[in-house]
Amino acid sequence: MNTTVLKAQTRNTTGTNKAKKLRQSHLVPGILYGSKTDNLNIVFDQIELAKFLQTNAKGSTANILLEGEEIFAIVREVQRDPIKRTPLHIDFQALQSDEKIRITVPFVFIGRETLGETLILQEFASGVEIQVLPKDLIDRVEVDISGSSYGDSMTIGELEIAKNEDIEILSEYSDPIYSIIEADVFEEPETDEEIEEGEEMPEVIGEEGEEEEEETEEKPE
Repeated sequence: MNTTVLKAQTRNTTGTNKAKKLRQSHLVPGILYGSKTDNLNIVFDQIELAKFLQTNAKGSTANILLEGEEIFAIVREVQRDPIKRTPLHIDFQALQSDEKIRITVPFVFIGRETLGETLILQEFASGVEIQVLPKDLIDRVEVDISGSSYGDSMTIGELEIAKNEDIEILSEYSDPIYSIIEADVFEEPETDEEIEEGEEMPEVIGEEGEEEEEETEEKPE
């Protein structure tokens, strides 16, 4: 796992109004906390943090460079602008090398394009919860569905990481991850032009009989 270095500065101001002023100055407020770290109010350069978040998200790690010291930390929460999607606030948890961390790692499905038009991937879970030491952290679990057939499926216990002694899986081993199902194929109804030549049209009962009655009905004298 690649670890990015993010420069940060401590901030003494808190509150909504102060945070707005920071953002107007192209800075993003955040917090750094941990079991052996005092809660620190920090601030990041907006452009640098936005670049980091282009390829990272909740659960990603970074080395926070604060006052000349690098602190290994994990992203715990990111607040974004609902329209612009720019970062408004970020929470980091400082990690200790001898303390395990509990985190949900997202699934990344590989091989969707091999399913064709007749099969669909039905997802039951978006990730798996694990507990590991910081050195064993992973940021994703790849699930290869290449060449899958109708009815194929997988559970948590069938993941490759379930064989890794350094990774403790907290999710239930029997929980389903995905299943391959058939796609619903919509068939266009037949048009008049598509009706085979010679095929009899359905008879409308009553119309012909009424015409015959009109022809044979005698006029009153």
